[in-house]
Amino acid sequence: MRIGRGCLASVFLLSLGVCSIGCRDTQQDRGVKVAYPDGRLHVLATVRGKRLHGRAIEYSPTGTIDNTSRWVEGKRTGVTSYYYSSGALKDSLTFLNDTLHGLSLSYYRNGALQQVRRYTHGVRTGTAVTFDSLGKRTQQSTYDRDGNGIYDIFYSPPGESPLGSPVPITEAKDTIWWGEKYAGSVRFGYPLKGNVTMIVGVLREDRKAVDRWPVVDTVQVVAQSQDGRFYFSYYPKQPGPNSFQYKFIQPQRSWDATNRDSLTVDLQTVTHPFFCEEASQLKLPSFR
Repeated sequence: MRIGRGCLASVFLLSLGVCSIGCRDTQQDRGVKVAYPDGRLHVLATVRGKRLHGRAIEYSPTGTIDNTSRWVEGKRTGVTSYYYSSGALKDSLTFLNDTLHGLSLSYYRNGALQQVRRYTHGVRTGTAVTFDSLGKRTQQSTYDRDGNGIYDIFYSPPGESPLGSPVPITEAKDTIWWGEKYAGSVRFGYPLKGNVTMIVGVLREDRKAVDRWPVVDTVQVVAQSQDGRFYFSYYPKQPGPNSFQYKFIQPQRSWDATNRDSLTVDLQTVTHPFFCEEASQLKLPSFR
């Protein structure tokens, strides 16, 4: 059980005087305890007035520490740490005013680092790195200031032979009305070079072909606009769940053995789900 708003309500009640430790002045810091129904210690925390202020420790029903956190005037600020039942560190998260902000680390049970992430006011930004249980890199992802993934590098085998490519960002609605055009744009976080074309259609996997994901039933061929985006607009074929499938062609920047980590998007394919809602599903108000 993680310390959250439900548990904080119990801490609030205790801050009024029940099981309090130390000073009775509600404007000063004092310790409070919350117990499980069987009497075992659940939470040990410091409050100021009616809000958490200082360090809080939450224990599992077996008595081991589940997590520790720091609070300022009722808001989680600083490092919050979560632990495995063995006592080994599982996650180390940095907060500012109840929002992820700063470095976040995850660990395997054996103590090896699993993932490194950075957040800016709740948004994942910068570079995130994932490792296997032996400490070798398996993936590295770059995010822009809005939290969009813009570049991925995969290591195969882990720790070796990096293979990277820009990540397309689809800018379109998740739900439209049946009969309405599905329209939007696709962009990248990096400028592309050369003559890049986006083909919208249906992708069919062909494991025996050199081009594993050929496009069949082409709907639209889109050139890159001056602002770097690829604008699309077409009518979906059915109401309900749909998928926007597209593929990039960039002949001048093809992948080869000597240029495996570049800004090429040639032959990159994407499937983006969306939903077409029928007008009959719209609930109109009653005027009776």
